[in-house]
Amino acid sequence: MTILKGVVSKCGVMDKTVTVLVSRKVTHPILLKELTKHKKYLVHDEAAKAKLSDHVTIQLGRPVSKRKSFHLVSVDSRDKNLPADLSQSPEHVAHTSTASIPSGQAVQRALMEHRQQREQEALKKLGVKV
Repeated sequence: MTILKGVVSKCGVMDKTVTVLVSRKVTHPILLKELTKHKKYLVHDEAAKAKLSDHVTIQLGRPVSKRKSFHLVSVDSRDKNLPADLSQSPEHVAHTSTASIPSGQAVQRALMEHRQQREQEALKKLGVKV
């Protein structure tokens, strides 16, 4: 059985699935420089124990879906700096919260107001009364 250790890079987007980033060191055959290679694996997490940036151990097993053949064995360590309720990845949170993003109409309205203001300033400089 293949056993790998990695860091949870995405969770909360898919049900019972986390994405684990596994890194390994490789020496370049010609340059003899040490390189870091990364690979992402979809991991089946039945109990939803893994949270974002947890260090986990995963094991190859029976395929659950087309791309998901690894199963979560254990959560080795948690990042103490993150809040406890942070269970979703930043990508997921960014897609779900749109309160800080202005709508297209609001942007167009702001551009029109700015353009009118510039035109009025230009006319004042020329001495034309509006």
